[in-house]
Amino acid sequence: FYYSLPWNTLDSGRKLFAKVDEKAGQSKIIRPGEMWQCEVKAGQVFDSFFWTRIDDGTNTFVLEEELNAKLKIISSTIAEAQSPSFAKFINKSNVTVDYPLNADGEQYRPVNIEVMILDTDNLISDLNINVTSSDSYNGHYNSIGVIAIDSNGEWSTNSRRNGYRLDDGTNTYCVYSDSLNAWVLIVTNVDHNHVGSVTGGTPVNLYNDGQLPESYGIYTVDNNLDAIESEYFNKADVDVDYHTNSESNSYFTVNFGTAKPAGIVFYK
Repeated sequence: FYYSLPWNTLDSGRKLFAKVDEKAGQSKIIRPGEMWQCEVKAGQVFDSFFWTRIDDGTNTFVLEEELNAKLKIISSTIAEAQSPSFAKFINKSNVTVDYPLNADGEQYRPVNIEVMILDTDNLISDLNINVTSSDSYNGHYNSIGVIAIDSNGEWSTNSRRNGYRLDDGTNTYCVYSDSLNAWVLIVTNVDHNHVGSVTGGTPVNLYNDGQLPESYGIYTVDNNLDAIESEYFNKADVDVDYHTNSESNSYFTVNFGTAKPAGIVFYK
């Protein structure tokens, strides 16, 4: 098909896309501010379809008709719509993301934003961390499920965070401490399977009370959040504020109030 919608004539830089119907020969009217998508596989559109008119209230454009069912995509902006941009965040109560760029390199206000929050109320077996340090806490840690050290210094499953264990066979952990209200590194006397037992050991405070452990001092903490399967995330209903600036960088912010979750913002 031929995508004939000139971006520079659109107020506020919004995007409008056309949808390919499942049945050939149908058409869709695209209203201002809406986004319709077509199915794209390997850079091709699979369907016979008709385009219809777009009217943004100021200008009218025609998306021309094309009956070739396996036509290669001409407009990179349609391909862009199939692959949303994303921004990973960790332990943030407020997330700021720059507006994306269109095919002409110009910023536009995204028409679709989805915020996915990590669900650490259950075991996330593939979410692991790496601690880089000059001491014995250095190494790769595997998730061990919902576990923490409670206010009595005992192992507890009454938590909303996963814990992590160093993969060297020792009782070396990165877990949340309820008494310190923070993530800690610790070598315990008993392993995490002894729920209700005093852990023993002296914790190293990472001074972070978010959903995931973070770097502090000589300890650099990394994770593989962006490689986790979507089943471990929940869609969040959050407030989004748009900051559109004609003479400077435009961006949007996602607000979580007092919470400090980890997750991914998808936008397009």
